[in-house]
Amino acid sequence: MSDSIVVIGGGITGYTAVKELEKKHGLEDVILIEPREYVEVPFAALRGLVDPNGIGRKMRRPWSEVAPVKRISASAVEIQGDQVHLSNGDTLSFAQAIIATGATWKAAPFIQGTEVNSIAGREAQFDAEKRRLDTASSVLIIGGGPIGVELAGELAETFPRKKIRLVQGGGALLPALSAGAGKKALRVLEKLGVEVRLNTRLEENAEGYVDESGNSYSADIIYPALGVRANPISLDDGSALDEARRLMVDENLRVAGWRNVFAVGDVNDVPEIKLGATGKKQAAVAVYNLLSLRSGGERRKSYKPSRPMGFVTLGKDAGIAQLPCFRFDPMIIIKQKDLMIDMFLGKRAIKS
Repeated sequence: MSDSIVVIGGGITGYTAVKELEKKHGLEDVILIEPREYVEVPFAALRGLVDPNGIGRKMRRPWSEVAPVKRISASAVEIQGDQVHLSNGDTLSFAQAIIATGATWKAAPFIQGTEVNSIAGREAQFDAEKRRLDTASSVLIIGGGPIGVELAGELAETFPRKKIRLVQGGGALLPALSAGAGKKALRVLEKLGVEVRLNTRLEENAEGYVDESGNSYSADIIYPALGVRANPISLDDGSALDEARRLMVDENLRVAGWRNVFAVGDVNDVPEIKLGATGKKQAAVAVYNLLSLRSGGERRKSYKPSRPMGFVTLGKDAGIAQLPCFRFDPMIIIKQKDLMIDMFLGKRAIKS
């Protein structure tokens, strides 16, 4: 049996797990399974879309720059016993593992770039989308959660003459946050010129989208922003998956039925809003428990799900900061400054 620690997935939560291991244990026996040569801050992607040469470049770094970890450029397909089967046909043995394979946004695939493994390819993807937006006269956004709301704000502020329409199936924007947060989002977006339709469910057909009354909705560019779905990997018989195909974990963030495999971030079934901040907290708990297990210790930390919270930008000058116990919107400046890039990736060294 190998003595390696394997981190599966190099999104922002997998990255924080690697950095936590680097701080508490070192990376000599840590292996990252991640096909992309870079890590990027996903909550900067929507600003990066309208600013591809600024935030769109700053939001990602090569793994070689941010962490001296051995990276296997492949995806994990299945875990059987103490082995991970990879997309390149190889098999890797491990002593402990952290699964951080995240989730896929139900939106335009460019936002996450899950199939773009090079930095050059990712930058070209953003550049091409910006050119598409420059020539479009209308944009339709379907979904009024954080992704749809932030996207509407960024587009309306950057392209004030374009027709931006946001359609939400429910009666409020940002339904997972407070009622006041949704009302503010509606007020600000409408002030920016966004046409917001609430209580309007759309279905796709051959011509585009129609609502329940048969009214059609079309635009030069359409962005579905309808939440996320987890990206689990197969574990033996698949019994660790819930109905939403998330990995079920215990209070120590161990995958159900497994002693030495942990799951963190969007891929697990912890009942909380999935954020970079909560993923970071989960990674810290999982690493503590993994290292205690590895050393033969008996102490374990329990993870307590966070109450609903979120930092939602509304263009570059406004936003909503929903904390667990109250709203304090001036704190949105924490995100507005640089979309939390330096907070997660650290300040980039200036080359002489």
